[in-house]
This record gives sequence, C-alpha cells and structure tokens, in this order.
Amino acid sequence: MNNEYTVNANSTAPTTHPNIPIRPPFVLYAGLFAGWAIGYVLDAAPLCPLAVPTRLLLGTFPLLLGIFIMSSALSAFKRIGTNVRTDFPVNGFTTAAIYRFTRNPMYLSFCIIGFGIALYINQWWAVAGIAPFFLYTQFFVIPREERFMSEKFGENYSAYCKTTRRWI
Repeated sequence: MNNEYTVNANSTAPTTHPNIPIRPPFVLYAGLFAGWAIGYVLDAAPLCPLAVPTRLLLGTFPLLLGIFIMSSALSAFKRIGTNVRTDFPVNGFTTAAIYRFTRNPMYLSFCIIGFGIALYINQWWAVAGIAPFFLYTQFFVIPREERFMSEKFGENYSAYCKTTRRWI
C-alpha cells in the first residue's frame, strides 16, 4: 500500500459498521469474572505458587505490555479520526504504528491484559476465561469485521490483509 492511512473510502458496504452484537470487551470481562468465580467456588489450585509480591510483579509485565499495545492502537485510530467501538461508523483504517505488525492489536492487547489479570488474581480458571473472548473474536467478530472492511475499502484493505497477520 502506498498510503499510510486510508480514510473515507467510497463505500459499497451496506452499513456504516460491521454489526457486532456484543462488544468484545464485555465478553472478556464476563469470561474473566466467570473464571474467577469458578476458581473461587472450586477452591482451585493457584495459577502461580510464588509469593504475592513476585506474582504481582510478574502480572505487571503483561498488563503494561497490553496497555502499551492498546495505547498504540488507540493513538493510530485517533490520528485518522475513526471510531474504536464496533457499533460506531468506520471512517478508515490504518497500516501505521502497531498495525504494521497485527491487524487486531486491540483484541491482542485484551488477551495479554487478561493474562496479567489472571496472574494478579492467581487463578487458572481466569486464564481459561480468556478463551471465550479469543474464540468469539477469532470466529465471529474478526471475520465480520474483515468482510465489512473488504466491502468498504476494497483492494486497499485486501492488500493490507495479505501483508499483515491477523493476530501476531
């Protein structure tokens, strides 16, 4: 692609957004909470047998990494003036910043942050709670978004998909 950003393309898409019925972060929050609750009820073995300060230090790394990736993605969206929420109109897409390496840095960052939270609360079941989010985004959300983006941005988006991985 020649342009760093593609904005306000002539759209053949039937709608202004990909029609995702449940916003992905809510699926992650529900999964983490359900995982924590199951682990609590079952009195499950801890995720990390290390002392609390060490475990919190280990959990801080994925949290900070996830926050960095998310911040980079949000900043790139803000620069081109497009919306983050899946139920708001899409004005463009970017191939800059973190989007050079992954087409879905926000979803990737949610998974990484979820792992950091699981370390903080010390629950294997919380790690398992990330799975519904991953499966929902991988098999439902992302395919819908990709179809929508292909219709809206045509060859520019298709070329981007050929050169950039979906996750990492």
